[in-house]
Amino acid sequence: MGFKAGKQVYNIWQVGVVSLIWSLWNHRNDIIFNARAPSRHAVLIQLKVFLTEAANNFDLGPMNNSILDLLILRALSIPGKAKRPLTYIYITWQLPLLPTGGAAFEAELFALIIAIESAHKTGWQQVWFEADSTFTVSLLSSRSLSVPWRFKARWIQALSYAATFSYRISHIYRERNRVADCLASHVKDEGYWFHDVADIRQLVMEDLYLPFFTRVVD
Repeated sequence: MGFKAGKQVYNIWQVGVVSLIWSLWNHRNDIIFNARAPSRHAVLIQLKVFLTEAANNFDLGPMNNSILDLLILRALSIPGKAKRPLTYIYITWQLPLLPTGGAAFEAELFALIIAIESAHKTGWQQVWFEADSTFTVSLLSSRSLSVPWRFKARWIQALSYAATFSYRISHIYRERNRVADCLASHVKDEGYWFHDVADIRQLVMEDLYLPFFTRVVD
């Protein structure tokens, strides 16, 4: 194999090679002596049965704790047996008192996902997104999948939605985004807000009369 596989994947690979040869030999004999029609599907089914039986009845060892090993085993419908770590590192985490930069980025990413989903649900064909995070802008511009894992499935779906309409995304300084700037000012003064901020209502109403639609992401 072209990579350093774990013991479980390596042994499954060996079982697969031997089982494939055996399945092809049996199928060849059926064709010759039993007038059976050639069937690639039948060979693959028998091969999968052999692999499943080997995984369930024999100790094939652990896999490498890697994405590649996991994907190979999942493709074969074989549960992975994780390798025990050599050492353990004990860590503690404490909830920060105030929002961090990482939390702000995730909020901007989540807002962008909601904006894309809303545009798709509404059926808009031309959409202009604005964000004050250059990294968020680059994610959509490059259709990158480098997002936190808990957002990945929804982000991939959002990208598929975005492919169905014409859009552009641009960076905007927060001061130019009046609604976001107003909300950020309240957070700075109050710490958190869990209520409707009356000051933004007029700003939202004024945005409704712009000659083009701008989906604000912040």
